[in-house]
Amino acid sequence: LQDKLTNLSAAHAEELSELKEDHREDLQEELEKTRRLKAQSAELEALRRRLSKAETESADMVSVTLLQEAELKARQADQQAAQLDVQTISLHHALAEADVARQQ
Repeated sequence: LQDKLTNLSAAHAEELSELKEDHREDLQEELEKTRRLKAQSAELEALRRRLSKAETESADMVSVTLLQEAELKARQADQQAAQLDVQTISLHHALAEADVARQQ
């Protein structure tokens, strides 16, 4: 009976040792998964920050482009206005010359 009890105790101890080893391996796998998830989370956060920065820079570039286009259109409008001023002055001068010629 003592031998049987010793054998059962040894078998139980071996089974318990195997269970502990299995549990340790499971914990190691879960720990590794957690580490990978944390690393992926950090990578995602870095990508979010880069995307936000790129969106801001893109919006700034669009604003600059729109501003440059507006400035170009303003310069073109100023040039057209100057040309119209020159044409108006030329017309007034021609009308004045025509009036002088008619009076003579």
